[in-house]
Amino acid sequence: MWRIALTYILRAWAVAVVSCARSFPTKNLIIKNLIIDTDLYSDTDDAGALLLAATSPRANILAINVNVASWYSAVAASAILAHYGHSFADVPVGV
Repeated sequence: MWRIALTYILRAWAVAVVSCARSFPTKNLIIKNLIIDTDLYSDTDDAGALLLAATSPRANILAINVNVASWYSAVAASAILAHYGHSFADVPVGV
C-alpha cells in the first residue's frame, strides 16, 4: 500500500517540477548569436550540443561550420536543424 502511495507522490512531484520549469517567463531572456564550429563526425557530443542550441530560446544560430572533411557531417547538421524548425536559408551549414 505504501508503495502505491509513494508512486503517486513521486508522480505528483514530477508533474509539479515540470510545470514550474515551463512557467518561467521568456520575455527578458538575453538572446545570444551563435556561430557553431563543430566536428560532427564520430562522437555524439556535438550532435547533442547542436540539438541544445537548436531548441534553446536563448540561442540564435547564425551559421554552422563543420570542420571535418565529410559531406555526411554537413547533411547531419542540416538534418538536425531542419528537424527543430530551422531552414537552410536561415542557418547556412558549411564544410
